[in-house]
Amino acid sequence: ADSERVVLEQLHTVPFVLTSSTDKAAGPVSVELPLQADNLPLETVYERFQQTSHGFKDLLSHYLSGEKPKGFLETEEMLLVGSSLTGIGELAQRPDGTLCLQPPSNGAGYFLCLEDWQTLLSSLQSASSFWKWTALVCGLAAAAVVLRALRRAHRNRRLNREREAQRQEFEDYLRNHNQDEELPANACVVCLANPRECVLLPCGHICLCFHCFQALP
Repeated sequence: ADSERVVLEQLHTVPFVLTSSTDKAAGPVSVELPLQADNLPLETVYERFQQTSHGFKDLLSHYLSGEKPKGFLETEEMLLVGSSLTGIGELAQRPDGTLCLQPPSNGAGYFLCLEDWQTLLSSLQSASSFWKWTALVCGLAAAAVVLRALRRAHRNRRLNREREAQRQEFEDYLRNHNQDEELPANACVVCLANPRECVLLPCGHICLCFHCFQALP
């Protein structure tokens, strides 16, 4: 089956700055590590797929590894000049007095997107609510599965205790029963004490009392 795997990845970034389109007095803010930002609106402007030529050693290694690369894909993505961006991150001042926007040192979110901050905040809140409800539903489902398993284990344990009590009762009866004593004609074939009360289907035999019938698997 075809699969995709990154063999070699080389990234080359070009620094850019953010400027205000309304406030001319505001100085430019350079952007650090833009590829680490979420929602970065890059457009693919160049894409080329180059097939690889295979020699005998390559074919042998491909046969042994079970993988045969088809080629290499080279792409180029860029942020269009004049794009209106909203940057959310950590604003720092360099020694030369210029400002730069960089990923927050405390691990908070770093965003570069085309939407304004209200739209971004709304989308993040919607995603947060979705994952909270998903976690709640998964937790309830897991709790239901655990409760069902506990209920089944409790029922099996109770049945095992009842069967053990019946077996012990039957052994005590055999131990204390006088072999010379005649059994009643309609005695249960299991406990030999209670009268026969249940009809077994589909054979129609009447050979068990109700107490022993409940102990059947």
